[in-house]
Amino acid sequence: MKQKISKDTFASFPIVDNPTNFIKTSLLTMSKFLVALFSLLALTATRTVYAAESDWNGVFKDPIFSFSGCNENSGTTVATNDCSQMFVCASQNSDGIWYGQARMGNIAYLRGTISGQIWTGNYYFAGMESKMGVFSFKLSSDGNSYTIENFMDSSVKGSYGTDMSGTKLSSTPPNEKDCFKTDLDYIGTTHSWTGSFTNGLTMYVMDDVSTPAFCRQGSYVYSYEGGPQSSSELGTCYDNNQVSPGQYFESGTSQGNACISSFSCSS
Repeated sequence: MKQKISKDTFASFPIVDNPTNFIKTSLLTMSKFLVALFSLLALTATRTVYAAESDWNGVFKDPIFSFSGCNENSGTTVATNDCSQMFVCASQNSDGIWYGQARMGNIAYLRGTISGQIWTGNYYFAGMESKMGVFSFKLSSDGNSYTIENFMDSSVKGSYGTDMSGTKLSSTPPNEKDCFKTDLDYIGTTHSWTGSFTNGLTMYVMDDVSTPAFCRQGSYVYSYEGGPQSSSELGTCYDNNQVSPGQYFESGTSQGNACISSFSCSS
């Protein structure tokens, strides 16, 4: 039995006028799709993962102040008395801004902002000369080293080191006192050094002063070899009096460099 198919039945099926062109168009469309797919897969496979701001936390080898006879430890041993190491604390404030603060080589304090892999800011040398300069460090993509892009003395415009790098010795965030960390909500406020301060062993008495050369003077007493030892101290101030490099003078002929950073409004 034959069934008659109406014209309306054919209307429900796509009609290909030229099968050859239809096949060519389909293959071309599929080819473009495959090219786009493979390009996307290749891009995903080769994409570089960059270090984050938090990867600055840790202890790094310091290539600038590393020199023989400065308590330098061999290998990757982390030691707070090692003047060839840099202790970095990276943290984010309530506005989402990342700050990096560090003690570098037992002679410099660094403070600045971090954006991606780049950390820029100011450094301050301990000592009566109280040198201040600008720096720019770049963290490697894997976070295991950094490169010094700029380390420039603002007073004599002399570069202490560029095209140098330091490896990361530890990713554990240092103790706050080891990186001279100031509370982020205190940055930007003006600090007063007037008052008495103690760490339980040593009593410090300081005053804000205003002289052509210094902004801070003080004295402290501590116990050493069974007896009290007294000392005086002078320093300049930067960053709203929060950072004060200077020099101390103890009994006899003993003297040395110092760099003090405020912690919060109560210290």
